[in-house]
Amino acid sequence: MLMGRVPGVRSGLHVAGSPILRTLSLALAVLAAGCATAPTAIPVVTEVTWEEKIDWIVRLENLRLLRDPNPPGAPVLVPATGRAQAVLGPTPPSDLVLLLSDAEARVRRRAALAVGRVGIAEGASPLMRLLADGNPEVRQMAAFSLGLIGDPSARGALLAALDDSSPVVQGRAAEALGRIGDRADAAAIGGVVRRHVQAGALNGLDPDADVVGLQGTADAVRLGIEALAMLGSADDMFAAVLDAAGQPVSAWWPVAYGLQRVPDPRGSAALLSLLDTPGRYTAAFAARGLGAMRATGSVPALVRIVESRNAAPAVVVQAVRALAAIADPTAVTALTRVAVDTALPASMRADAVVGLAAAPGTESTDVLLDLLGDRAADVRGAAMRALAAADPDTFLLALSGLDPDRDWTVRVAQAQALAALGDQRGSVRLLTMLRDDDVRVLPGVLGALAGARTQGTADVLRQHLVHAD
Repeated sequence: MLMGRVPGVRSGLHVAGSPILRTLSLALAVLAAGCATAPTAIPVVTEVTWEEKIDWIVRLENLRLLRDPNPPGAPVLVPATGRAQAVLGPTPPSDLVLLLSDAEARVRRRAALAVGRVGIAEGASPLMRLLADGNPEVRQMAAFSLGLIGDPSARGALLAALDDSSPVVQGRAAEALGRIGDRADAAAIGGVVRRHVQAGALNGLDPDADVVGLQGTADAVRLGIEALAMLGSADDMFAAVLDAAGQPVSAWWPVAYGLQRVPDPRGSAALLSLLDTPGRYTAAFAARGLGAMRATGSVPALVRIVESRNAAPAVVVQAVRALAAIADPTAVTALTRVAVDTALPASMRADAVVGLAAAPGTESTDVLLDLLGDRAADVRGAAMRALAAADPDTFLLALSGLDPDRDWTVRVAQAQALAALGDQRGSVRLLTMLRDDDVRVLPGVLGALAGARTQGTADVLRQHLVHAD
């Protein structure tokens, strides 16, 4: 009878809405209870809204906590004006582990992400249970978060998830195993990649196809390749992305990405075959990998890219950097043309300057001397470092005739070049540079002094501990 007269309040009722609405509901319950003829306890429990749950999740995630350290206390008895009493139930405690069992999949998914970002090993066990959730979005987030935590105890559950009915969950489980970092799991991850590739997952994909919007087996392949790259297992990478003839199973960019992340010379032929792929990503990754492998056989192809400049800018940049890393004398001419071409981006020209330092010679030295006066600060700084590495005596002689550069970054580069000499010849100049008017230069000079192990450096460093900056 009483409960029928109190709108919105009944035993065990969940009242949604603002705190004002909840307070009003409680007040009505207490007022109505005062008219009763017998003492009554009315439990008033407020419903926790989606917004409140998200607030809890984000707050605990930012605090790197799994649960609120100060949960609400016991229910509070609120005396009414009559003989009845209302019982105010406490707000459910904010607890990420409890929210992993929420009725809403979107809450479980977001809570799983938060548990991973918190990064506490205690969160691994409840996330492993979530790998059996009925919602694939929840399962894939649980797998991803287990990778963020990185607890080896999750390996068994993640290996089982490689056979999940959802390819994306398989991919996320592979990614998590890659983050955990046990190379023994590489064979199983490679098996997932091969299975999907052989089923045609990459057929018809554009080489530059973006992962955004890609779902299903292609995304599982990408995540599996990234996991193999994290584990650094060249054998399993080759078995997954190369065919029987040692050629790439696809020109899609993740294949080139994976091969360049395990810079094993056995992969150079496959990367060389990807170097002419239209677009930007695949060829750029291929060039980077060839540079990392110091693949001298790729120099002619890289030189063609640099000299023609018909490829995407990102590909040309990576080709320049690859030639600089390989340091083959036959590439000096191509690198010199890039270094002196003021129409090109300064960053690309600076990359070419690095290559000239690695292939010293009279011609390169003359070019580097000229570039000390280049209009681009990036190029001047790179030329200083390159000349110091290629010809220290010429560098010191040239430096004696130069005024302090107008750009503070170049002065920092000068300090780095002096430190790289590896002896005491640059110490006097470095100590003089401590009087630079721009405070941004001083950290570079102090680091150079420490790197050069200049006599008296310890005293100089102690003095700068009390610097105003």
